[in-house]
Amino acid sequence: MAVTISAYALVTEAEASEYLGITPAVNSDVMRRLINAVTALIEKTLRREFKQRTYTETYDGSGGGSLFLKHFPIISVTSVERLDEDGTTADTLTTSDYWSVDAIGEIRAKTAVAFWKADQNYKVVYSAGFATIPDDVAQVALQLIARAYRDRDKKREDVQSVTLDRETTRYTKADRIKTIREELGHYYIPAMVRQ
Repeated sequence: MAVTISAYALVTEAEASEYLGITPAVNSDVMRRLINAVTALIEKTLRREFKQRTYTETYDGSGGGSLFLKHFPIISVTSVERLDEDGTTADTLTTSDYWSVDAIGEIRAKTAVAFWKADQNYKVVYSAGFATIPDDVAQVALQLIARAYRDRDKKREDVQSVTLDRETTRYTKADRIKTIREELGHYYIPAMVRQ
């Protein structure tokens, strides 16, 4: 069965093939699996999704003037609804009630409007992520795909090695995660920062 590349992949098959210097049709299922796996590893390690997508999520009202959304940067907010205890819409906020701080994923109430304190009492529909994957994220993804592609025939998944110019370098999954954290740590979202 043919492997489908994720709609949220950090790089395209053509980009990965060009980076490796191979014809795109060569080992295309292998390449797609690697692209999907590296995308998942980067997103899991950094605790965030990169490619733009639409979310429908519920949040606890803080009683204050802000809601911090799980995903950012915010591209657009479709709706913000206050929910009754049974989950039905009590009222819909308009853009005159709030504004968004897109870069950090915050919705701020304007003037006297506050987000009433209660559990799961706000539903937000919004689009967030990057329309174009940042260059540094794509570059790290390509490097990890290249390592995995060149080492795909190794017996142990946790230890891999690459030989270039008679010098061998060994990589483990921990090395790949370390590379992600070192190169892309500024995208990391710590646990418990978001609801």
